[in-house]
Amino acid sequence: MNKKFLSAILFGALMVTSTGTFVSCKDYDDDIEDLQAQIDKKASIEELQSKLTALTTDLEAAKKAAEDAKQAAEDAKDEVAGAAADAKKAAVEAAEAKVKEMQKELEDAINSKLDDVNALIAKVNALVSEVSNIVGKRLTNLVFIPSTYIDGIESIKFSTLTYKPWTQLLADKTDGVTDVTINDGKTAVEYLVSPSTLKAENIKSVGIVANTATNIQNPSARVATAAPIDAAIDGEIVNGVLKLNLKKTQEEPFGGSDNNKSFTIVALKAEAQLTAEEEKQGVDPFVYSDWARLYEEAVTPYIHYNKYKITPEATEDLENGVVPHFYPYTKIHDGVKADDINNTEGKYIIENLPYTQSLNLNTLVKVCDKNGTEYNPANYGLKFEFALVDYYLKDTSADEQKTNQKEFAAISSEGKLTSQARNGATNNKDAIGREPMIQVVLKDINNGGNKVVDVRYFKVKWTTANSQKPLNVLKEFTADYECGKEYDNTVLTADMNDKIYAAINISKEDFHRLYELDQNIYASEDAVKAGTPASTVLGTLTDVKASGSTTTHNLNWVFDISTNAAIQSEYAAGKAEREVYGRYVNVNDPNDFYYFSLKLTLNIKKMTLARGYFQGNWNVSGDALTAANADKTFQVNPSLTSDAMFGTAANYTDCQLIADLKDGYFEKPAAVLDLVKNAETADFVFDAARVSAVLGDGWSVSVDRKSLLKGLEVAAVIDVNEAGEAFIALNETSRGKNGQPTAAACELIGKNVPVKLAAEYCALTQDVDNFLVNFMTPLAVTIANPEDHFHDLVDGGSAISVKGLASISEVFGLKRLIIGMKDNAEYKNDELISWYKVQDINWAASEAKTNLEVKTNADGTKSLIIGTGKNTKWSDIIAIYPKMELTFDAAEQALVFNNASGTHLQQSFELYIPVKVQTKWGTVVKEITVTVDPD
Repeated sequence: MNKKFLSAILFGALMVTSTGTFVSCKDYDDDIEDLQAQIDKKASIEELQSKLTALTTDLEAAKKAAEDAKQAAEDAKDEVAGAAADAKKAAVEAAEAKVKEMQKELEDAINSKLDDVNALIAKVNALVSEVSNIVGKRLTNLVFIPSTYIDGIESIKFSTLTYKPWTQLLADKTDGVTDVTINDGKTAVEYLVSPSTLKAENIKSVGIVANTATNIQNPSARVATAAPIDAAIDGEIVNGVLKLNLKKTQEEPFGGSDNNKSFTIVALKAEAQLTAEEEKQGVDPFVYSDWARLYEEAVTPYIHYNKYKITPEATEDLENGVVPHFYPYTKIHDGVKADDINNTEGKYIIENLPYTQSLNLNTLVKVCDKNGTEYNPANYGLKFEFALVDYYLKDTSADEQKTNQKEFAAISSEGKLTSQARNGATNNKDAIGREPMIQVVLKDINNGGNKVVDVRYFKVKWTTANSQKPLNVLKEFTADYECGKEYDNTVLTADMNDKIYAAINISKEDFHRLYELDQNIYASEDAVKAGTPASTVLGTLTDVKASGSTTTHNLNWVFDISTNAAIQSEYAAGKAEREVYGRYVNVNDPNDFYYFSLKLTLNIKKMTLARGYFQGNWNVSGDALTAANADKTFQVNPSLTSDAMFGTAANYTDCQLIADLKDGYFEKPAAVLDLVKNAETADFVFDAARVSAVLGDGWSVSVDRKSLLKGLEVAAVIDVNEAGEAFIALNETSRGKNGQPTAAACELIGKNVPVKLAAEYCALTQDVDNFLVNFMTPLAVTIANPEDHFHDLVDGGSAISVKGLASISEVFGLKRLIIGMKDNAEYKNDELISWYKVQDINWAASEAKTNLEVKTNADGTKSLIIGTGKNTKWSDIIAIYPKMELTFDAAEQALVFNNASGTHLQQSFELYIPVKVQTKWGTVVKEITVTVDPD
């Protein structure tokens, strides 16, 4: 079987589980109650997306078919067929474009109004129709959608239900002997069809073919056998999914999951509805699915209360109301005789119902086994029946009398429970407070008729009609926001009097006799009215006695901000508001209650700069030196030999570019945190958001924001030491002690980098100060142009002394001379040369350029002319005239020009010679200009 469409199953839209008769017992009501409208809308869009996914698969298959047809036409030299194939492919590609456009439109519609979604539904359905006309309406492929596997084999599970009939329903006993089997139930399966736009009417018939196989058998050795099941289409095809009902045609079981025995495998055989033209062409109408193994398991069915999920190890706790299978009779009815008074008043009630409402009892029950699988009763000939049973409680109006609770309810033949008075009047207040006991029976209507498969019991209690009365906001509390604080708020006597007792015109004593505080806290008005407690911790509500009193009630709300911390948007707004809801519930009727809210407004203080600026370390002053100016620049000076912290006295051997960022603030604080008001922590960090804008591409900041990187190389770091200094420094190995800066660090010499002072309080963040940091260039290098000129065609060459032309000095502090002329003599400061790691001056004659240009003459010869620029490399001149040399004589400290080429220039030209000075923090390159005059 060709399974080329199997990959379609992997699409989210087509992941449809083969549920059929076997569906896990789940209770989804609580999950969707408050979100149903949103989910309905989202489900509509997802349904449309599923359709488009299926269309995409169809179009891919149609495109491949058109390409194959084109190739076949070319091989057969059939131009007509080739043109038809081209037209088909063009139509498919046009449809593909429309599908992609529609997919984008659906993505954009997620947040649109429901009306817009309805309009999209019409557009998608029109597109489905268009694609259907392109890809055709003939079934071409079937793929089984498995829900279970045995030894990796796709399998179809049939369930046989077995039970012992119940004979003593009011004694909770079966007959203990008879075993009844139901093995002819329906099983639902699903198949993917192609094209996905098919309808059920496009399939003429379905059937099953079968083989016998084993796990070790070669497929070619399979033995054909009569199909042990029948198949019938169940409803319309939706998004390419065909649903079938399977039913056994034999009494014998298929067997379990024993891997050592032979087993039956089946495939779906579907007959496509052909057109007259297809029949004329002899198209085979039959399409087969892939194989699936049949197996069968025997399970015992139970009545299940659909409020609960069920697991293989589900346990019951009848005393605490954990009842996935309701209650046995003797748990609720503890009297010896049917008309004895019972002592279970107020217990074992599963629903409190307003007497004005009815309840469809069928909505409470399902059929499940103990392994967590649900069964459709109709598929196995099962049905539920409900009945009221005698259940007597003591009548509170007369101790010697008893009342049969059965008299206060009625159950229709459809299973609808309604309250009534003794005289049969429905929806009557006489039922309020009564607790009728209900029997639910699961019957097997096929095996001899009316055998009882299971029986269970439960009670409901009639209450007043829902009475939900608002008390509005009882108290609005205000406080400052404090990280991790527990806020203790109390509604005092005056507010209790004004907002509750006076508002509803009741005495304090009567109110608290009739109503008790529900100690649950609710997150919204809808939640408090529905009785759905908050899923998050919103504190505790307690009814407390007023100070010095035993009868005066106050209301206490303790709220822990650590579980309800403020978020960044609330910090920006300057306050966090919290509102919770509570209620006072009638002690005799849970549907009668007053609800209220309490509000707490927490004012959040802003984190701000606590110090002014020390102007001497910034490039601006006055009104420009403020936190609002993010372009103010903090200067990082190179460390001097005399620096008490980083100089030679501190055993440092060479210059660092390092500074304490706290030096930028007036009255330098001991710690960074002292610079900020209202913060828990504060740090100087690199400003990742501004790095690209300030430094360009290729720069980034580490996760902790303490390192600035070029590519993967660290260029600069911010480090707070134990003494509290917040140092920013260019990165180097063995910092300041024969240190070697990284190439990335050298790139930052003379440049600005973005830094900020970032503060945090209780996970709230604030950039308190933003600025730039400039790593000052340590040295100034000046090179004077020589006054002498070179002369052309001088025997032995023309020399120019460069002694005294170079000068290197500090650019800050005392601006001390390092190399140069001092008192008309050459001078070198060896200590500073070592401190800045200054190497010999390189007069890079070999890298010189000139304003000469090479001209190619008409006869192919070359000559030199004076050009307009200075971009010609001297090495290019030498390549043509190798004896026209420019060198540096280190011994004489002189540049030498020697033209022994025989080529005589008739006019002056210029040489541009780079001069390089290598220091610890990179190479400084200058340039001198020397004129060469003709001899």
